[in-house]
Order: sequence, then C-alpha cells, then structure tokens
Amino acid sequence: MTLDRRITPYNSVIMVRAKTQLNECGIDGVAVEDLRRPLLVFFHADAIELIESDASPWVRLAGQSDIDLVYCTTAWQRRRRSEPAGAARPSSLVQFWAHWLDCWRTGNTAVSDDQPLLIRLTRAQSELGWQESLEVILAAASLEMALHVRFEASAWHSLLDFPDQRRAWQQLLDFELADLEVLGLDPDPDEAALGVKYTEGDEAGSIPLPADRLDLS
Repeated sequence: MTLDRRITPYNSVIMVRAKTQLNECGIDGVAVEDLRRPLLVFFHADAIELIESDASPWVRLAGQSDIDLVYCTTAWQRRRRSEPAGAARPSSLVQFWAHWLDCWRTGNTAVSDDQPLLIRLTRAQSELGWQESLEVILAAASLEMALHVRFEASAWHSLLDFPDQRRAWQQLLDFELADLEVLGLDPDPDEAALGVKYTEGDEAGSIPLPADRLDLS
C-alpha cells in the first residue's frame, strides 16, 4: 500500500512473502525503489531468505534514504538459526498491520473503518505457507480490522489438500474474524454450511479489485 503520509511515519508499506528478485517486484506497476518514501518493506514467509546477505539487492535498498527493512521474527526463526543482514530490523505481523492500517486510514478519511480489506489468495501453497498466511490474517484481526478473504479456485483446492490447515482456517468464520469467499467453483454444501461463500462463473470474473487489498500468494 502506498498513500499520503499524515499519521504513519511511512508513505508506503509493503509486504514481501516470496523469494522474488527485486527487479521483478512492484506495486501496481511501480518498482519497489520508486515507491513513495519513507518506505517500509516487511519480509515474511520464504522472503526472509532475501535478507540473509549484505550483498542482496534487497538489503542494499536500505542504503538509500528513507527506506526501512524489517522482518517477521517468527518466520525467520522457523527457517534460520543465524542472524539476518544487519540492515534488517526485527518486527512482527502486528507491527506491520499497525503501519498498514495507519496508511489505509490516512488515505481513506471518507471511508468507514467497517469497510473490509480484501485479502486475496490466488495460488497453491505448502502446508507451512497456509499456516503463515493464516497468521497474517489473524494478526490483522487482532487489530479489529474488517476482513474479506477471497480464494481463487486453485488456492482453495490447495488449502483443502491440508485438512489440519482447513480446520485451522475455520476459526476465521467461527469467531467472525473474516468472511471467506471462493471464486469460480460450484458450491460445496458442506463448506457452505460452515459459512464459506461461493461466487460462480461469469459473476466471479466480473468482480472488480479494490485498490486497498493484500495478495498473500
């Protein structure tokens, strides 16, 4: 997300979750290094490998003015016992969302806090990937953010391949932390009974994407 700065110390706040080359990453067609500054880059999931070395192009970003690199300590500790590059500072998912939420409120002063944030899941993930995606959403829910989680068909099938993770995701519905929507599939009566909403066929393809969203795939 990138917005005018009034409350948050950052003009742009982004999350990087995949091992993506710097020159392949951007927000709505804008390269990371060209986003408005001050810029906060938060590394999560497999992306923490991008900050292992001081030679990483991502780490060298911190040498530019008004760019801060932070990482999820939990994601790091799951994968590494060493320390990341010195330019990256430890942080948490809740801290990421606090900065993101300030940006959202700053740029949407005419919008109610009840307006849900769209979180999209567009591709298959590993079991750990689903666990960490859920942790991102639970951290947002802990700040009482209104959330709408939308699955593409391939992502939903992938989650169903991990029954333990599917049961864990059910807490979002059971405790009314988020809505879950699945695009492009015929409704499953059992899942619909649990609260999952289905949007089929042409209707799914015509749904516009709001500017304020987070892709977790």
